[in-house]
Amino acid sequence: MMNCTDPKLVDRLVKNAPGIKQLEIRRPVDWGLGIGSQNTAPPEWANIIQTLSSLPNLVCLRLTFPGTEEHQTDLVTIAVARKMLQSSKVKGDKKLSIRRTIAPHYTNDYEEDSIHSDRTEVFN
Repeated sequence: MMNCTDPKLVDRLVKNAPGIKQLEIRRPVDWGLGIGSQNTAPPEWANIIQTLSSLPNLVCLRLTFPGTEEHQTDLVTIAVARKMLQSSKVKGDKKLSIRRTIAPHYTNDYEEDSIHSDRTEVFN
């Protein structure tokens, strides 16, 4: 897992690992952070997804959002990911997987992430 809000780190990933075929972006959580670890995707995700569009072999992008509710930043991020995969020059099917998880934190008894929903969109 890496800090996907750091544009320099994402640039290094694209430069040093151009063969990546699958990538998951998720919000890191911490048992003690409470609300902070349940927050939705940071707005920077939409920006870094545009950077990831230069990965020549990326065929599967998974976005994992904490919590069960959709927020505006989630919708923007999903729209950018859809556009990126639809305009990708990779031959064959491209998949966008959108997951919602309930992370362990002091308001619940989960010891690990629990998947609330998981849907996949396929683009040709």
